[in-house]
Amino acid sequence: MEKIIKRLTSYLKKDWDINDYPIELYQNENAGEDNVKYGALIKGWSGMVGHGETKEKAFENLKEHFKLFKDNNELPRPGTNVPLRFALTSELENYENKAVDFFDKILRLNYYDCFVSDESSLTDFESLEGDDNPEDFKSKIIKRVSDNYGVDISDTYDKYLTDVFDKIKRAEEARQPTTACFCNGAVTS
Repeated sequence: MEKIIKRLTSYLKKDWDINDYPIELYQNENAGEDNVKYGALIKGWSGMVGHGETKEKAFENLKEHFKLFKDNNELPRPGTNVPLRFALTSELENYENKAVDFFDKILRLNYYDCFVSDESSLTDFESLEGDDNPEDFKSKIIKRVSDNYGVDISDTYDKYLTDVFDKIKRAEEARQPTTACFCNGAVTS
């Protein structure tokens, strides 16, 4: 019934936020780790979920995923069924070497052991190190990237991994020395 009400009220406005969607909070009885003990999901939207040690943290995690999706995609109408879709990897494949190195140095994971797509972001890995606060994880990752690549990703942390990889790649290219050739009195590079 809640889905029907949310769908009907969605026609009264154009800019939807998470409160316009039917939310379900639940306890995961089979959770092996505290950071997934509770869950929050948008009813009828396969894959739009968040987890946490409490219902509140699960809802906050869901809000972060929702915001990331909204910032990069058109939102589905509240109350409708949204099937699970598999994200493309074509953009990510352009950064495979950088991704392998990044996952090893920054996330301390084997890239080929993970399922990542063009829509993956660093926020997808926030529970990786058991940090209670996503901001602590964010700070660690930003510092590791700065230490390893000499790049500040504060402005791209919440975006897709491909945006992070592109920023690192552009910074590395900018640091490459240019070579000049003096040919018959003309300078070429």
